[in-house]
Amino acid sequence: NNGEIIKAAIKIFGVDRCMFASNFPVDSLCATFDEIFETFKKAIKNLSYNDQKKLFHDNALKYYKPI
Repeated sequence: NNGEIIKAAIKIFGVDRCMFASNFPVDSLCATFDEIFETFKKAIKNLSYNDQKKLFHDNALKYYKPI
């Protein structure tokens, strides 16, 4: 189950070192983008709003530093 893998990765690396990502469109062989997104969203639903924001937004800004 990908939800369990997501939770394990966050437990190992922490919310400050993880973020939502996919290998779409290659992943479309297994699931739609909406299904991939929802799986991640469900896996982190018990985390605080701030931690969810890190995983969906803040960490990407921190690591990819847009110009």
